[in-house]
Amino acid sequence: MGYFKITSNPKQRSTMKILVAVKRVVDYNVKVR
Repeated sequence: MGYFKITSNPKQRSTMKILVAVKRVVDYNVKVR
């Protein structure tokens, strides 16, 4: 988790959450395919 920097900026944190969710969905789709 090197590039997941914990910041005090809530907007950045929610953006990271969205990116993590998107990455999880992409990984899932790649596995299913």
